Amino acid sequence: MPQEKEPLKIEFGGITANNVEMLRKLNTVCFPIAYSDNFYKDVVARKNEGLNKFAYFGGFVIGAVCARVEDKRLYIMTLGVLA
Repeated sequence: MPQEKEPLKIEFGGITANNVEMLRKLNTVCFPIAYSDNFYKDVVARKNEGLNKFAYFGGFVIGAVCARVEDKRLYIMTLGVLA
């Protein structure tokens, strides 16, 4: 009888001025373009509205999503996950 796999324990945390450089590093690895300093300032300025999050596994950042609301629509600016 096959063993049941335990669900992955993914945690989420906000992106702040204290950890935004980790977002810059993640984006550098995940995407073929460089985002401007203004992109990162904008993410931090949103004061963690719940739309900008890190994904953690085992205490390590494994991904991030950055989004904003424009004209009553959700605009996903970046969504990156380490493979």
